[in-house]
This record gives sequence, structure tokens and C-alpha cells, in this order.
Amino acid sequence: AGYIPQAFANSIFIVVVKTLFQMTLTSLGAYAFTRKDVPGIRFFFTLFVIPMFFGGGLLPFYLTVRATTGLNNLMALIIPFGLSGYNMIVLRNFFSAIPESVIESCKIDGASDLRILVQFVLPLSKAGLATITLFYMVGTWNEWYWPSILLQDIELYPLALLVRQSLNPGEMSADRWKGTYDSAKTYGEGLNAAMTVIALAPILAIYPILQKYFTQGVMVGSVKG
Repeated sequence: AGYIPQAFANSIFIVVVKTLFQMTLTSLGAYAFTRKDVPGIRFFFTLFVIPMFFGGGLLPFYLTVRATTGLNNLMALIIPFGLSGYNMIVLRNFFSAIPESVIESCKIDGASDLRILVQFVLPLSKAGLATITLFYMVGTWNEWYWPSILLQDIELYPLALLVRQSLNPGEMSADRWKGTYDSAKTYGEGLNAAMTVIALAPILAIYPILQKYFTQGVMVGSVKG
């Protein structure tokens, strides 16, 4: 029970920083792939698509993370997971729906690509941004697999990993099947239930706020290619 507040704080930190990092890279990449005048754009787009079907494997990825961000720190859960090819393609579909005449008029007025993206493209793509943000946030909040591999100190565990370890303690005592009462086990099961509720609460609170954008975003992203 003593690790729950720390795990909750770790999860909040990871979700906020990682989502901002992911949305920045995803928005830049999605906008770049809508520009047909960029040299070699098809080649680079193919490079992003290939990892969606073929992975490099667990061991090479583990060694890469160890050699770059290092292990047993929260940055190891953020930096290597900065971009999702699928989410970038979905957001690219939203950006592509913006009339080219809007982009051209901005360039005629002397606006740079970065200014066009920040002041015009992003405000016109609120549904897409909300959709991808929700995808990233939920995926990060529920992530336990990579933290279990990249982290060793329990003080660094996110809440999802702490909940999983609490719900899978290993061997189950035979007394449970004999019908005997064990107060320690009863308390532990109540604690697990409380941790599960705590883990679900942030997502349940955020989803109603983004629901209208999320529904619209899924519909638009699914029909545009």
C-alpha cells in the first residue's frame, strides 16, 4: 500500500511527458507527410510504415534502450516510444483533409511551415488531435510490459505494473480452497480492488471530456486514406 501514491505519481508524470513528446513528434511527422513537395517523401513514408508490420525484436530493442537512455529510469519509458506509425498516419489523414488553398494562402502571406502547422493546421484538426491524444494516454496509462522489463526499482513502477503484480502474486495458498478465513488475504484482495479503481479513475474522468472529439475522429480517420 505504501507504494501506491508513488506509483500513481510516476504514472501521471509518464503519461503527461510522454503524451506531449509523442504528440509533438506525431504532429510534425504527420504534417511533413502531407507536403508533396518534400524530396523523398515517399521513401521516408515507407520507412515509417515498415515497422508497423515487421519488428526488430525484443533483444535488439532492449540493447538499444540500454545504450541510449539507460535502464531503470523513467526516460527509458518515454524517449524510445516517441512515435507510433499508425497514429501518425491517422493524424496525417486529418491534416490532408484541410484544403490546400488554406495552406497556399498562408505561404503567400509569408508564414513558415511551423507557423502554418501551429496556428492553422492544428486548430482545424481538434478532433484528430483529441483522438490521437486519447490513444496515447490510454496506452501509456495501461502499459505494464515494458516497465516490467526496463525498470528494476519498485519506486519507479507505474501504477499499471504495480496493479498487475498485486493481482498476480504467484502461488495461491491452499487455504483458500479449504474454505478457511485468512484476514491477510481478505485485506490484500480489498487493496487490489482499491488499486484497480484508482487506476481506472483518471481514464473514466478524461474520456467524457474528449468523447465528442474521439467519436468524430474515429469516424473521419477510418474513412479517409
